Amino acid sequence: DRWYSTPSDDYDVVIVLRGLSQYKPDPKHLNILWIISHPEKIPEDEMQQYDKIYCASEKYADRLNLQHSLNVYPLLQATDPDLFWPRNDSSLLGDTLLFVGNSRNIYRDSVKYLVENDFDQLRVIGRGWEQFIDASYISMQNIENAQLCGEYQGAHFVFNDHWDTMREYGFISNRIFDVVASGSKLITDYVE
Repeated sequence: DRWYSTPSDDYDVVIVLRGLSQYKPDPKHLNILWIISHPEKIPEDEMQQYDKIYCASEKYADRLNLQHSLNVYPLLQATDPDLFWPRNDSSLLGDTLLFVGNSRNIYRDSVKYLVENDFDQLRVIGRGWEQFIDASYISMQNIENAQLCGEYQGAHFVFNDHWDTMREYGFISNRIFDVVASGSKLITDYVE
């Protein structure tokens, strides 16, 4: 909701990290689109408005290039090595099974599996879980990005899952990059 609040003459290049919301490019800028999630919500006519298009999925970039007259380049998501790095401190390791993420108003597969199979070590960090799981599993609603590395490293395993379309189109969750960079063990659903 603040995309248009800065005077547009103040910059030459606009890089749009495209998730759920659409930005209307101004042709006086060099407009770069980086599709990082929810590819099914981006119509071709929107993509045509950009000077360069990157996509956080090699599979989906190839698909767009084959189906449309677009030049889409793969650019996967990444992590910040200043925030996420292995500490090699075995004293941090506990028996927690950690899930970090909001419910998105669905009973997400990773959490559902752990609860239904009585894994009492489950700890959830995120919003909107009260409608699905007992409050005893919920550790906190939100966490600063700078604190996540320590949480990952203190868990025995970190769990992750993807939106169906993200998995289908080969968009790797950014959490995977962060957890692996932290030197932690990750269990996630399969993404090609």
